[in-house]
Amino acid sequence: MKADQFKKLVKEVIDEELDEMSSTAAGGEYNIPAAFTDMKKKKEPKSRKYEAFKGDPTISHRMKIGSAIREISNQLKELDSVLAMSAKLKKENYGAKVSPIYKRTAKKLGQMENCLLAMASKIRELKA
Repeated sequence: MKADQFKKLVKEVIDEELDEMSSTAAGGEYNIPAAFTDMKKKKEPKSRKYEAFKGDPTISHRMKIGSAIREISNQLKELDSVLAMSAKLKKENYGAKVSPIYKRTAKKLGQMENCLLAMASKIRELKA
């Protein structure tokens, strides 16, 4: 996406948001139809996410894949940083002793490990 297209898109979103905003200074009753409804965010179907990813026909598939890989690389660096800080904190506070990790935390670590192994196979598939 080109810079001017991006700026135009951001301006449209901001304009839409500003149009939807209202002031409560006038008082009166609240007219917010979804005020007391379920606030859970609904997940977008995977097919719709893929269509959004595929999206812009002006950008080649090679560029889209490259951009996605750069984004993933940055996220993995952040993940590595958080894991390193967590390991350092554990080492400083508990030393060589067995640390009192919560059962849920241990379970999540196992799930993360399995997820990373699955991602490794997808990476090998992408490289081939």
